[in-house]
Amino acid sequence: MGLSSSAASRQPSCRSGWPRARRWAAQQSARASIEAWNRELENRVVERTRELEARNRELAALNSVAASVSQSRSLSELLPAILDKVLALLRATSGAIYLLDADGRHLSLEVAQGPASWPGAQDPRVRRGEGCVGLAAQENRMVIVPPGPGAGPNGPPADRW
Repeated sequence: MGLSSSAASRQPSCRSGWPRARRWAAQQSARASIEAWNRELENRVVERTRELEARNRELAALNSVAASVSQSRSLSELLPAILDKVLALLRATSGAIYLLDADGRHLSLEVAQGPASWPGAQDPRVRRGEGCVGLAAQENRMVIVPPGPGAGPNGPPADRW
């Protein structure tokens, strides 16, 4: 007994499963893409949250400095308070504030906090453009010296400045 042509067309063939397999593969690919995108978005959210938290700390420190400025009557009272707040913001153990002399070529150490071997303790006057302090003044930017080899709990050794 033979099959009629209409009965043969209703029989499943190897080809009839291909569209289903292709759809399944496309769905798996789309799912993997969505999962990768979700991971990327989560990483971006974490990074942006860190940035916002850091910015909030900076703004809180600036607000605190502004409050100190409005309460202080003299520069000698104000500078140590500012240095304390900046060190807390940067999570640093030592630092200094230098002020530009009237000649515009030298900086004088006004307040320092940190180890006694800190270089500013030996040379309270620095030429503009020389060393980290002079470079910061010349380029009008903050210079942060990270702890190096041999650094103790109070920061980098004096020869790293």
